[in-house]
Amino acid sequence: MTDFEIEMLQRFRQTIADFPTAGDLDAMSVMRSGVERQIGQLESSVAPRLDAILTGPAVEGHKIDVKFLVSALAPLQEAVTAIGQALDFTATSRAPVPGAVRDVTSMKLAATFAGSFGLRLEGPTTELEEQVELDLAGSGPTRSTFERSVETLFDAIDAAEEDNYEENVRAVMSKMGRRGVVHLRALAVQFSSSTNRMTLVSTSGAEERRTVIARTVAERIATVADATEMQDVETRVRGRLVGASLARKTFELETEDETLIKGSVGPNALGYLSRYLDTECVALLNVTSATSRIDGSASPSYLLLSLE
Repeated sequence: MTDFEIEMLQRFRQTIADFPTAGDLDAMSVMRSGVERQIGQLESSVAPRLDAILTGPAVEGHKIDVKFLVSALAPLQEAVTAIGQALDFTATSRAPVPGAVRDVTSMKLAATFAGSFGLRLEGPTTELEEQVELDLAGSGPTRSTFERSVETLFDAIDAAEEDNYEENVRAVMSKMGRRGVVHLRALAVQFSSSTNRMTLVSTSGAEERRTVIARTVAERIATVADATEMQDVETRVRGRLVGASLARKTFELETEDETLIKGSVGPNALGYLSRYLDTECVALLNVTSATSRIDGSASPSYLLLSLE
């Protein structure tokens, strides 16, 4: 399904919005419900996309140096894949990335456009099934591994623009795993020593987000990466599972000393959430720490591997 089809349905929805109705079951109400349902189905089946607009000396008119293009796109793809692995699977630093991870994080070139040189990259198309939330708080729609990976990548780039960027970038890096940080740094290096820049625009359903990798941001990311030691350990923690979400793949565990641990849920642990919600349990956690080599400060992130 295409964006054009969704746009046409949205216009039709606006056209019939002010038509009078005689109740929930009259023809106009039924038509409105049908249009809303079809828009939702189409939006859930459209591949999320990532537009990359490149500008600078490497771009002449609407042409680009192929070597530079490859050097920018390759680490971008590898960063998205590695971050996705860290978020929803078990991150690895040396072993090959499993095919299942690449299947849900790989991008395809869908189109090019002028401006100065733009590429439209599409992530995997995901048919989003309705899922039951285990928490009572309001939550947004289910987000795929690809969407959450791109979101985390954007978080790191945006954090590098803040005044206290070292701490904030390192906190995001803790979610990426060692491999994700390596590829993020490789991406940053392409823009840290020149005036080339890349604007990234992520579109998922009706949501759009924009960020820019330019020299200052790229230098900061590379500097923090070089000054950060990544470490992964597995540990068992006893506590009570006080919150969880199947759609967002998140958990909240209150430990025996009343510390609240929040993190992501690995695929093998999803089936345990409903069973152990609001009960005492032992959680097997993969803890990724991003530690500063300068002052020793650490930012941990948690991936729930199993419950018992």
